[in-house]
Amino acid sequence: MRFELDRLVGYTDTAILDEIRRVADLVDEAVLTMRRFDTHAKVRSSTVLRRSGGWETALVAAGLSRQCRRKWTNEAMLAEVRRVAATVQGRWLSMGEFDRHAQVSSVAVQSRFGGWGCALTAAGLGYRYNGPAPTFRPREIRVSQLSSEEIIRELQRVAREVGTDTLTTKHLRKHSVVSYSDVVRRFGSWESGLRQAGLHRSKIGRRYSKEAYFDNLLRVWTHLGRQPRYGEMNHPPSAIRAAAYVKRFGRWTSALVAFQERMNEPQPVADSEAGAPKGKIRPGLRWRILNRDGFRCVKCGRKPAPDQLTELHVDHKDPKGPTQPDNLRILCASCNIGKGDQAE
Repeated sequence: MRFELDRLVGYTDTAILDEIRRVADLVDEAVLTMRRFDTHAKVRSSTVLRRSGGWETALVAAGLSRQCRRKWTNEAMLAEVRRVAATVQGRWLSMGEFDRHAQVSSVAVQSRFGGWGCALTAAGLGYRYNGPAPTFRPREIRVSQLSSEEIIRELQRVAREVGTDTLTTKHLRKHSVVSYSDVVRRFGSWESGLRQAGLHRSKIGRRYSKEAYFDNLLRVWTHLGRQPRYGEMNHPPSAIRAAAYVKRFGRWTSALVAFQERMNEPQPVADSEAGAPKGKIRPGLRWRILNRDGFRCVKCGRKPAPDQLTELHVDHKDPKGPTQPDNLRILCASCNIGKGDQAE
């Protein structure tokens, strides 16, 4: 079994267009909708919209003009909102309910009118909106239109405003329209953007070794049975917060790529695996044993999902034996403690 990332490594224009073509070939439908795209793609349709300015524009750029829907004018979108509202029962009209009945995505509607509440109000259906009061304001400047020099000057301005040369993502969220992701997309990494602006990054997250990051990510991946999301690294069983991975690797996706390469690399036959005394179990070998034993205790059958209190250990059948697959097995913490140092 190999680790496969469910998100793009690089969000370049070429990578996004290639992903659109890949999904179009995969679904093999007359019209590629944003809803179908989000089901199979490694990048969200909302990201495509922000990058290209429109779904049809992105499809044309990818050479898929035949899969475009008709052009949606503002009036046509509002008419569609009213049609769905007349069909859907209930006091509120949510985006999810709209997507189940509409011929245009709610993401496209809210992108056109500046928010879901704004769209419902424009359609005369503001009373069916259940959320924060919509704010009508002119569209803010698109950060993609700023040059690299302008983004650097913005970083320096925020640093002067907060009175520090160690800029954090919280500073940007509070004082600037430029976001962390804007800096990463433009300069390749958060640290690179700060370096070009003559600033420094926080030292948070540097106290862990790279192996500690990998061990922790493997623990969470095993616990969930799938690739963890960014926010899930802030909750048990993770012992390292998601922000620390960003600080160490530049961005979350880079951390996943480094972990993937480490886990999938060929396992060398170390001395401890060739018959030498018991040694440290590397993350790659731990993954092999977990995968072989089905991610469950070979004695009692318990596993982390759905029993979140279960912790799996890689146990040496013979405590004095070598660290090789034949002498290793998966036990839960209870069974492993009960076994102690006895050989079986």
